[in-house]
Amino acid sequence: NQNQSNVWGAFRVAERAVVTVVEDRYNRISAQHDGYRKFGITHKRTFEFGTDIITIVDEVQGNDKCRKEFHLHVYPGLEVTLVDNAIEVSNGISIAFNSNAEIQVKEYTMANGYNQYKIGKKIVIPFANTITTNILMKGRNP
Repeated sequence: NQNQSNVWGAFRVAERAVVTVVEDRYNRISAQHDGYRKFGITHKRTFEFGTDIITIVDEVQGNDKCRKEFHLHVYPGLEVTLVDNAIEVSNGISIAFNSNAEIQVKEYTMANGYNQYKIGKKIVIPFANTITTNILMKGRNP
């Protein structure tokens, strides 16, 4: 498990990732970073926004020997259910992936203020070089 930048302490960061905006349009934004350059990897992420859907495409280019995982953190208090290789969130949102890999639901700890933490769920899915995530908001609870 690696961060994109090497953090030495609360306010010291080395080997900072360089982020480049590749595309910036009304309903689409794409950027890439070289934060994994010591592994020979470049990560590009594209967001596309529709009326009831957000599509996220992650592309990891370079070293095919490195294990890649997509992590999506769900806000604490929302329930997450695995249904037919997709995720249903208790607020009515559905999340689907273009991967047949095993989807895992794990706990994570979110900082909610100084010395205050909440436990939430995160979705973890391994992938090879590209993964597409579709977040469908149709029918979500207000």
